[in-house]
Amino acid sequence: MLKFHSRIPFVFLLFCLAVCAAAPGVLARNPESIDLMKVTPADFTGMKDAQDLYAEADRQYRKKDYEATARTYIQLLYHQPQNSIALYNLACCYGLLGADKQAARFLEASWEQGFRELSFVNRDPDFDKVRESKVFQKTLQKLEKKSENLPLLLGVPSERLALFRLQQPDKVEEGKRYPLYIGLHGAGGNDEDFVEFLREGSAGVKAYFCAVQGPYADDRGSGGFRWFRQLRTTDRQGPEPQSLQMSADAVVSILDEVLANYPIDPERVFLVGFSQGAYMTYYVGLKHPGRFKGIAAVGGDFPQEDFTGEELKAAASTHILICTSPEDTGFVAQSADAAEQSLKKAGLKPQVHSYHGGHVFTDELLRKILVWAKNK
Repeated sequence: MLKFHSRIPFVFLLFCLAVCAAAPGVLARNPESIDLMKVTPADFTGMKDAQDLYAEADRQYRKKDYEATARTYIQLLYHQPQNSIALYNLACCYGLLGADKQAARFLEASWEQGFRELSFVNRDPDFDKVRESKVFQKTLQKLEKKSENLPLLLGVPSERLALFRLQQPDKVEEGKRYPLYIGLHGAGGNDEDFVEFLREGSAGVKAYFCAVQGPYADDRGSGGFRWFRQLRTTDRQGPEPQSLQMSADAVVSILDEVLANYPIDPERVFLVGFSQGAYMTYYVGLKHPGRFKGIAAVGGDFPQEDFTGEELKAAASTHILICTSPEDTGFVAQSADAAEQSLKKAGLKPQVHSYHGGHVFTDELLRKILVWAKNK
């Protein structure tokens, strides 16, 4: 099962004529059945947007109510039929229910809409009940064959405007310098939603909050952005190195820009990232010792293979907070221990904070991070 908790724009207005009911409060998939003169604002009351549906599906999944989870994803797909994540997660539900034909059918549909992480499918325990099924095996082999014939995705370095949003304190006092928190959203997120999250969760904190936008469009149907391209070759998985480095350079350039133009205390700069943004937080924060007082990584992997022992030793003065949830069903919950041990072995002193809720970044967790940073 893939986790996806980025804030998604409200999409139902785009479909209002197609989903409104002929009678108040009743939805209709056939637009021809709508009586336009009977539609009222009350018809939309109580409708759930995509974010609510994802959250509901996550709760049902953690309760192991896979039939209910499947129904919620089906409801979501009525409104976002090309959402590859929802299609994949629906395939997972069918896998958990032992429905091999449906699991194969929706796995193929997710591939057609852009989900190409077949190595993830091969290790996803949600498919264990159907993995040996002839139908499922045949579909997986077909998708692997299709993947071999995909056009090559290549890239060359080029200049690009790095986008970010800056939230200033309510009142900036002349002569005073303020802390700066740079936030890196997760895959599928964006700078606008993340800076709003930072603003809401930091009420009363006098600091500058900067949210940077990943440069690559998310290819999973979310409408959001990613920090790097993903390698999908048979011999190597993970971030494409050049795109990772260029994004890291962009974050540092943004830091330089903000420091040069706003009353920021350069000794009070913190980097905070969620999910894929946590991966970036480790990478940027520890590759640039002295630029950040501390880094906080929420629900993301530590890219140990990207660092030499000398690089990590040089970052020994950087304060590190690893935030992880025991309910996180992805790989990040297991990787938190590995990150802690690797960093300690290199001479760093990371702190670990455990929180509840799964693969999410909440206002409460943000406030805990701000308290941690204030005490450093």
